[in-house]
Amino acid sequence: MDDSSGPKTVSPWYRRLALYFLILFALLWSIDTFFFVTLLGLAASFGVLSLNGSGFTLPSFNTTSQGPMSGKTLPASGFNFTKAIRIFSFIFGASFFFFILIGIISGNDDGASSTESTSAAPTDNNLSNADKGTTYYNLGSYDSAMIFYDKALAENASDLDAQYGKALTYFSQGDLDASLSWTQKSIRTKSDYNLSWWLLGDIYYTNQKYDSAAICLERAYSYHTDEPDFYLLMAQTYENLSFKERAIEFYKKVIEKDDTRTETIEHLITLDPDNAQSYKALLEKLK
Repeated sequence: MDDSSGPKTVSPWYRRLALYFLILFALLWSIDTFFFVTLLGLAASFGVLSLNGSGFTLPSFNTTSQGPMSGKTLPASGFNFTKAIRIFSFIFGASFFFFILIGIISGNDDGASSTESTSAAPTDNNLSNADKGTTYYNLGSYDSAMIFYDKALAENASDLDAQYGKALTYFSQGDLDASLSWTQKSIRTKSDYNLSWWLLGDIYYTNQKYDSAAICLERAYSYHTDEPDFYLLMAQTYENLSFKERAIEFYKKVIEKDDTRTETIEHLITLDPDNAQSYKALLEKLK
């Protein structure tokens, strides 16, 4: 006899919905941006909420006996596992949903204050990926900068701008080990790249390895690095090494490039008392 005409059991739509959302949860698991994390949270929330309404049961914990006493009901155990899981899934789903909702509202508030900076994001399709990364770096969007630097390196593993950009971004994020690694890669790509030597010196200076910092900064100086911040780092390095005259030399270069740096001028008054009057006169001009 063909049983196909008999009654069929149709899975509740809740179960299908739970399955769809939990699959979405799995697909979005490895994507690390706020937008996708939001979708991830919503997927988990609706997944467990749908599971809660699906009539989910745990056959292993039912109270109907098996074997010789089949068909008879055993005494209640005093704890309903199925009900507990449903309650837990409801609380988890609802809590996660409201947590994500609050995050979205907070994100909108932050977005309103950052409209000016996001409007400056790169829109020129003619820019290289490395240039886009640098633009995002200058905006302080380090994660976005990394994405474009990685794209540039996927196209060309020897892209100097991308290598240096990653090194500088890691340095700004405080990851000195990663910054050191990428700085060294950029120097292997172009041994006379002054910015890489400057950054390498800054890494060693931050790690209080002043001898190594001085060597790297001198290399950068030999490649015609001529910025007040660079001279300031050199001066501070030599001062930490107790090379007073060399430190004074570079502090003077700082104010030659930018005579509005009052802190440097005031420091020179103390460090170089023989020329204190000239430094004080310079301060008077700035008032």
